Amino acid sequence: MTSPVWGCPYHGLVEGGKLKLSNGKTLSHPHKYVDSYPFTGSTMLVKHPLAKAVQRSEEEAADDAQRGWQWWDRAIIGGGQLHGGQLYGWIYIDPDGACWRVTFNFVSADWSIKLDRFGVLSGKPESYTYPVAQPNLDQDTPAVTQPPGTDAGYAKLLHHATVTGDRAAIELAMDFGAEQPWRYRPVGWLEVSLKGKGAECQAALTTIYTQAQTLGVASETLVAGQASDWYLDNDQLINGKRPADKYLIDHLIRQGTESRGFSGWVVGIYYDPDGTRRIWKLSMLYQRVLNIPALEHEGPTSFPNGAPLVGKWTLKYSVSDSLRAAVSLDGSEVVGWSVSTAQQLEETTEFTGDSTRTYQSSSKGQANYSTGESQTINDSATLNPADRPIIMGGIVAASPSEVAAVPGGIPYCISNNASSWLKDGQSVVVRMIPHRISYQMFGAALAYGSTDQGETHWHPDVATPSGLLQLPAIDSDASFFREGGKLYGSWCPVTFAATRSYKQVCYI
Repeated sequence: MTSPVWGCPYHGLVEGGKLKLSNGKTLSHPHKYVDSYPFTGSTMLVKHPLAKAVQRSEEEAADDAQRGWQWWDRAIIGGGQLHGGQLYGWIYIDPDGACWRVTFNFVSADWSIKLDRFGVLSGKPESYTYPVAQPNLDQDTPAVTQPPGTDAGYAKLLHHATVTGDRAAIELAMDFGAEQPWRYRPVGWLEVSLKGKGAECQAALTTIYTQAQTLGVASETLVAGQASDWYLDNDQLINGKRPADKYLIDHLIRQGTESRGFSGWVVGIYYDPDGTRRIWKLSMLYQRVLNIPALEHEGPTSFPNGAPLVGKWTLKYSVSDSLRAAVSLDGSEVVGWSVSTAQQLEETTEFTGDSTRTYQSSSKGQANYSTGESQTINDSATLNPADRPIIMGGIVAASPSEVAAVPGGIPYCISNNASSWLKDGQSVVVRMIPHRISYQMFGAALAYGSTDQGETHWHPDVATPSGLLQLPAIDSDASFFREGGKLYGSWCPVTFAATRSYKQVCYI
């Protein structure tokens, strides 16, 4: 039995300024984000090496349960706060067991780490500042594409720390616009290391990942088309690549798989309780499977003495699109999200020989969407080529395909993959957006509509340090780029519970 017990017994989920205790009651607990949006629900575990497990008698345990108290031998820094106070840093526990609040100055010309004595009830304040050499950041290449009007500088954000605070990951981030929920996106990583007593601490700063190493690898594979045009030459109908001065039907045979995407973008760092540094990476891949054969032709191939052009061309083809995003931890995939379309189509072009040189065009088939929608195509029209080539093989539907083909475009592309889609029988714009909801939680949203109006649907699968979790799906009638994307989330490093909400949430 350890009565009286030192510490704070109030633990649980803070949501909308209320802490829900284990007995179901709530306490007022204001919680606001500092530094960056995903930091709101981010958590860091603090564990003193000398702390012993709390033992309670049956009577004390019953009293604790009635009060909603939980006595832990560790603490959670939630959203930068410890027991309701904003730290603006993290806690370092030195070899003597003394606790220090750590802050850093990486803005001025002289970078430094500062330690302030923490957790003592009396005595003279004790503070030490240690200069640190700026590491070789190598942040010049590759150049990163940002939205217009955003700051091209680098923010240095505290991301995570070990349970004793001897190491901490600092994210170098670039601004991608105030309208973006994931506004600051990583383009580099630093690590602070502390060694020794607070009064004689050895502080160092090293580069973990340069900009090139952070962004990962982008790739693109295209299917080369084979020209299979049809044109008239001296009254003869010819199939092949047409000369520039000949016109009739343009067509490309395209068969194979195209892909565009990136892998290995370092989007987070997490320290296990034993101090192991673990790496979060995000990958995205767009693929298009093409089966577009040659046109089938019916009719004569020679038209002597000014005979009218007659004939029919038919194209039967299929196209499948998919966009997939995946998050891995230390090289093992934790979660993946995808959207896709598949279409089977038949197009015809027919000349009937009338004096106006008009032709009959038709397109019929089916497009199916992974969201459960389907689109039946059955169109026909009478058209005039007006000496322009008729192009056959148009694609009705497409998955979001704006995935970076160069490393510098990787952070920008994750919410820029707009494409035509079908919803409730109407054509809309859709985006599939992977998102860092907190520094320890990754999710994805399906966003319909424009940047100002639309709907947002959050997938139930999320990635956390404890693995894949399935949370309740969340739907919003608001655009992702307005209120629909302002989703908060938090993961508890003690219980491994996780939650998401449009209210600010954090485990403490």
